[in-house]
Amino acid sequence: MRPTARTLLALVLLTGCAAEPATPVDPAAPSQDRHRQMEAAIGDCMKQKGFKYNPDTQPSGQKTSEQTRREAGDYEALRKHREKYGFGIYAGYAYPGDKQAGGVDFSEQDPNNPIMMALSRVQLESWRATRDTCYSAAVKEFTGKTVRSESDLYEQAEAAREQVQARELNGDARLLDLAAEFGDCLRTKGVKVRSLKPTAVASANETALREEMYALGEKQRTDRGVNLPDRMRTLAEERGDTGGTVHLLPSLSPGEARPYLAREVKIALDDLECGRDFYAAFKPRQRQIYDRVNREFGRDDGPAS
Repeated sequence: MRPTARTLLALVLLTGCAAEPATPVDPAAPSQDRHRQMEAAIGDCMKQKGFKYNPDTQPSGQKTSEQTRREAGDYEALRKHREKYGFGIYAGYAYPGDKQAGGVDFSEQDPNNPIMMALSRVQLESWRATRDTCYSAAVKEFTGKTVRSESDLYEQAEAAREQVQARELNGDARLLDLAAEFGDCLRTKGVKVRSLKPTAVASANETALREEMYALGEKQRTDRGVNLPDRMRTLAEERGDTGGTVHLLPSLSPGEARPYLAREVKIALDDLECGRDFYAAFKPRQRQIYDRVNREFGRDDGPAS
């Protein structure tokens, strides 16, 4: 299942719900079919427990030919995208109505928002706890995975993806050679490359920019008198996360975001020039891993980078 873009200042997920565990279905089943089946199971479970629930059956958008080419490491397609969106970090702020921007898409609304907004605080807490239970059972039924909530599933899936990438990509001799060339080029442009492992080099610039964005979000909150550590701890507790980090995103108007995006675009294009050969070999392999892990965890297809 895909994460719905219902978070604004914090990367916080509403957690989920489901029915009695059964034999896992075929992991090769189309993700959208399984998504609908899981949502139907969650709805049935919620109804049995006395709660209203609107299954989220919004279809995933079909990949465009340009997106497919980017995922295959095509240089021209990657350059065209980066010229406007960079890495997709500040583009969501600069182009709030553009679904390709890679930011938070507020056009996709949780169909359960009206239900949740009509509940008291106590009722909402009970609704969410029940959805967690039902979501967990649905995941067990359709994937065989044991999770506590929706956020737990995503954390497990991301951990599995990282393990597979570390094993299959960071252990590939050809990719290691290309990553070394890519890293050397980045260093000539002043980029701090902490590791020459393929996965690290591929995300070096993007990781640095995201860390800057999170720092900006923290500064904004501090400037407005919010005790950030306490607030982040509260948000983590609310989502049942005892070990993860909750990043607060900055609040930026399109005009405020454009200078940040302009700098990001330049960095993204320099990154692409250095990694042209690397991305052509790395991205198709990365996409295969994403697809494999997504199927295993019953997730919809998502971008590989």
